[in-house]
This record gives sequence, C-alpha cells and structure tokens, in this order.
Amino acid sequence: RAALMLTELGGVVAGGVLVNKPGLAVIVANQIEEFGAFYAVTRLADKGRSVDPESVRAIGRSLVGAAVEMATIFIATLEWAMADPSRPIDAQLAGCNPPVSPPSERVPMQLAAYAAALEAGAAAGGLLDQAGDMFGF
Repeated sequence: RAALMLTELGGVVAGGVLVNKPGLAVIVANQIEEFGAFYAVTRLADKGRSVDPESVRAIGRSLVGAAVEMATIFIATLEWAMADPSRPIDAQLAGCNPPVSPPSERVPMQLAAYAAALEAGAAAGGLLDQAGDMFGF
C-alpha cells in the first residue's frame, strides 16, 4: 500500500525503490504549501483573527519550509513502510526527523495576495477618514 500511495502521488517505484524521490518531494511540498496557504487564509478569516500584512507574510515564509519538511517526512515514511510490507505506515517508527527549515524569502501567492488586500483595505480606510475630515464627518 505504501508503494501504491507513492505512485498515486506521482512517484515512480521500480523494484521496490522510489526512483524519482527529489522530483516527488517537490510535487508533494508544492501541494502541501498550496493547501496550507489556502487553509491559513481561510482559518484566519473564519476565526476573525486580527492580523496585519507582515504577520500574514511571516506565516507564508514559515509555511514554505514547513511544507518541505512535511513532504520529506511523508515520503520517507512511505519508503520505510514499502521496504517491509508488514510494517505500519508510521512516521515515528520510520524515524525521519528533518532539520527545522529557516523562514523563506518567498511568500506563497495566496498569502501575499491576502497581505496586499489587507494593505489596500487599510489604505482605503485611511482615504475615507481623510474624506470624512474634509467634509466634517
């Protein structure tokens, strides 16, 4: 089942070995990052969390590395389970523990757009305040 899951993710398994691990890691990390960015924007809005544009960008910079870490753990766990089909698919037993990624310079598009929207909203609010002051509101 681990080989099937790797294959379904885009992996190429030959002779019980994942032969395109670096490429698959990029695919899976991108999928995790995309989902994570969408989820973060949705949850921040749903929970009414007060965030500023820089906080949103900081979340994005952290998400980039976290997605790579998660992809690394997921793929390594599946490889470990594939090596012995009697093993459970268990990340702790697989023993994969990648180093913590530093924040990235890149912010996922969804979070960059959210930060820009927050900035635009703040700028619009400032213009409305100025207009109100001009007209005595």
